[in-house]
Amino acid sequence: MARFRVKNCITRQFAVVEAPGARDACALMGWLIGDCQVLVLREGRFFPFGSMVGRKQKQEARTLTAN
Repeated sequence: MARFRVKNCITRQFAVVEAPGARDACALMGWLIGDCQVLVLREGRFFPFGSMVGRKQKQEARTLTAN
């Protein structure tokens, strides 16, 4: 299971939980997925997972166009 840092955007509370997915992490805290900001916890730092995917895709696109 992955570790997530879940923040409730309304109450500004946060917690680190282990769950199979982002939706489950919010459900463990009793919060709605729409009220939460979920970050994947890796190696002691927090990374917004969606932006990591975008950067990787941009880098791959640059290498393909450079060749």
